[in-house]
Amino acid sequence: CDLVVITLFPSSAKVIGIDISEQMLAIGKEKINHLELGDIITMQLGDAEALSFESNTFDAISIGFGVRNFDNLN
Repeated sequence: CDLVVITLFPSSAKVIGIDISEQMLAIGKEKINHLELGDIITMQLGDAEALSFESNTFDAISIGFGVRNFDNLN
């Protein structure tokens, strides 16, 4: 999760975490619950190379360590 966004915009920030690994999602959900951030952060199973969101859904996008795993960088 991007804690910078949450810190800068605590009243309006909504964060969606996406991972292709159910195990990583489970770890993320545990952290979210521990920090009591479930009203701000949601997690969902998904492939970063095939997202199902409409254009202009997000104000910002961040990815950590994932680009190295992409098959297509275009």
